[in-house]
Amino acid sequence: MPAILPEFTASDSDVVNAVSINEDDIMAEYASVPHDLMVWGVRQANAAESVSAAKFALERVEAKLYFEQREILRAEYGTKRGEVTEAMINGKVRRDGEYEDARLDYIENEARYARTRAVCEALKAKRDMLISVGATQRAEARTSGF
Repeated sequence: MPAILPEFTASDSDVVNAVSINEDDIMAEYASVPHDLMVWGVRQANAAESVSAAKFALERVEAKLYFEQREILRAEYGTKRGEVTEAMINGKVRRDGEYEDARLDYIENEARYARTRAVCEALKAKRDMLISVGATQRAEARTSGF
């Protein structure tokens, strides 16, 4: 999977720096928002792609194990219709280490996507707050005669 940016490895301080507003340097904040939105938007897209890939991998593992376990159970219980149930097969599949690994990978990717999405939402709120601050500053400048 080609990535435009490196894998999401942001520390808590990276996130705080991206979404915080330095009131002493509002102009730098205005300048940083488009870049931060782009960087985190790409990270969010990469995370969404990873979720899709992990889901696909999980489904492939599940399908492969289903057929394998069905054949194993049929051999154990005979081929009489009704002796091997869906619940028996699914239970074996979900206890298999390969399935558990694929499921954990999917869960981790979903969590990474949720974290990245939260940062993007915070950046949008930051952008909106900066727009409001700018409007307030312009209104104050007009009323004070500057």
